[in-house]
Amino acid sequence: MNLTDQQHQAITDHSHNLIVTAGAGSGKTYVLVERYLRLLDANPDWSLNAIVAITFTRKAAEEMRDRVRRSLEERLAQTGADRWANLLGQIDSARIDTIHGLCASILRTNAVYAQLDPDFEVLDEIQATILLQNAVDVVMQYEVVAPLILEYGAAKVQAILCQRDLLNQPLPQGDLLEQWQEDWNKLVAHQIDWFKQQVNQLDIIPDPPKDDKLGLVWLDFLDCWHALGNTPLPEAYDVVCQIAGMKIGNVGSKNAWGSSELVQEARQTLMNIRVAAKQVVELVGDHINEVDARAAELLLLWGEAIAQVKTQYQAIKGHRLDFDDLEQRTCEVLRQPEVQARYRGAEFKHLLVDEFQDTNAYQWQIVKFLADLNQPGTMFVVGDEKQSIYAFRGADVSVFGDVQAEILRHGGQALQLSKSFRTHQPLIDCFNDLFNKLLVRDETSPVQAYQVTLGEPMVAHRPYPPDDSPCVEMILIPDEGDKAHNKEQRHQWEAYEIAQRIHELVRTEQPVFDKTTQTTRPMRYDDVAILFRALTNVNVYEDIFKATDLPFVTVAGRGYYDRQEVQDLLNLLKAVYNPADTLALACVLRSPMFGLSDDALLALRLEIPSLWQAIQNPPDLLSDDEQSIINRAYQCLQNLRAVAGRVTIAELLQLALSETGYLAILTALPDGARRRGNVEKLLEKAHNSGKITLGAFTQYLMDLTDIEAR
Repeated sequence: MNLTDQQHQAITDHSHNLIVTAGAGSGKTYVLVERYLRLLDANPDWSLNAIVAITFTRKAAEEMRDRVRRSLEERLAQTGADRWANLLGQIDSARIDTIHGLCASILRTNAVYAQLDPDFEVLDEIQATILLQNAVDVVMQYEVVAPLILEYGAAKVQAILCQRDLLNQPLPQGDLLEQWQEDWNKLVAHQIDWFKQQVNQLDIIPDPPKDDKLGLVWLDFLDCWHALGNTPLPEAYDVVCQIAGMKIGNVGSKNAWGSSELVQEARQTLMNIRVAAKQVVELVGDHINEVDARAAELLLLWGEAIAQVKTQYQAIKGHRLDFDDLEQRTCEVLRQPEVQARYRGAEFKHLLVDEFQDTNAYQWQIVKFLADLNQPGTMFVVGDEKQSIYAFRGADVSVFGDVQAEILRHGGQALQLSKSFRTHQPLIDCFNDLFNKLLVRDETSPVQAYQVTLGEPMVAHRPYPPDDSPCVEMILIPDEGDKAHNKEQRHQWEAYEIAQRIHELVRTEQPVFDKTTQTTRPMRYDDVAILFRALTNVNVYEDIFKATDLPFVTVAGRGYYDRQEVQDLLNLLKAVYNPADTLALACVLRSPMFGLSDDALLALRLEIPSLWQAIQNPPDLLSDDEQSIINRAYQCLQNLRAVAGRVTIAELLQLALSETGYLAILTALPDGARRRGNVEKLLEKAHNSGKITLGAFTQYLMDLTDIEAR
């Protein structure tokens, strides 16, 4: 790969701490892996664990680990050196992990300092969310929540209390109205002083003409100005409001004032005074009033409700740690000098941190505990503020800007990876133009730290698209004002238009650039991704896609669990855990997993009422092929029953797939790739759940479905 100048510096500059802004498709992962390897090249005395690579997801960590493994294998094949063989032997234990994986490792190693059992259980995001929802369900029955429900409605209260970040926020307490009044008074006093300074810099006319309209406006102002010096708060603010509301107009006689210039100057001075007064009013707003009194009342109720949720959540969670616990506990442990000294510059020589735009203050503190900002070449941080999408998980995009400033203050450097290897220049130009208008920062805004700008525009590695087709298309469907169609019909219409357009692109062999082969080829269905704001209505689209023969794989949402191949495996689990579940057992036998005919199922039930007993002793009237299928099914179920409850659901499913050859069967069926993908997705969910019992796994899937659909 021919490196850009910025990529080369990001890989080879080991004498500075670096913060890199990497745009989408700019080769960030390649740079991370190459920097990792170059550090090993430059430091022959380092072990693999001297370098810590922090990624955002487990999948990204495994991808990076695999890339490093392949590169080490190549070095070993080329040189045969023992060092590369030793490093390759360490790859499975290399510190390439998520921030929470690293935190868990540090806490287990320093369990005494953390006052934890080293075998503590970590809750993943889904598990923690489920427990929080359970806690909220309990608190919703408490008396403190009743006034909030009356004010906002139960659904809104429940949705707000389920926001995890509220658990870590300081809760309102004390006399809020009194605090607000004090703060308001201080603000007003400060603003009135500022206003007086602005007016004193102007030429005040002490004796304007009394027989002129402009002069009368001046006299009104002078009355206010004199009153302002003798009026206490908060009445003094009313005087400023009166000045802000002055009506000046295009009045003033040059005969009364002596000249047109003097009239213009007098009018302009009044207008400047009014502008200053308006600025004060816009900043201060209304007096503290009954609306504020009600808000203070409700905020205290919210604080009590959140405190109850926190207490209930902690009680349900017990000694298990969620991600917030991991971060906070790790910060506490690393504050201890002897623990920090073990890692910083000692066990850990260099930190690589990916996706830093989705970090938070706790995570940045952990990074600083492990890598010394005053020591050049110990830290490499990469991210892109424009790609920060995880605020709902506690990410704080403002941290990236603060970190960049802090690294630069300590002698570090900032780099931009702005060349995209993912697409072509016309599409990049479109994005640059669009986001240059959308991503703006108002420096006067109180939330300007959270606003993101476009920054350095991206450029494309490929100057031209595969053909002259437009790189952006819009399919417009009538909005809510369309009276001829209801909401579901509009979704159906949209789904139909999308399906037809995709079919057309594939049928006409729309050329696309293949990243793997670096060549242009005709478009395939699996080149397309369809993104939804939410998965609430995804089943409507799925129905239309099926009706129009559009092949697809759904990765989440309620519709996913209705897939026949997913239902087949869930029914298999039910039959394994409860052979008396006749419906589940019949569905499994009838599925492509075993393929028993309807006639054979009927024959089994006619002879023996219990289907489970029937497959143990199938009747003689069945054919040899059907007898063989039943015997194989029974043996498979028995093998699975022998380990059920002693292995995880994921391991049980993996064994079932091995025993039945179900993945191979699905591959041979129409739309086999989609079906196989759905099964692999179920395996991933089972692995993430870590559940052993079917009941716990079923509940996990139900809760997960609700969360995904939202």
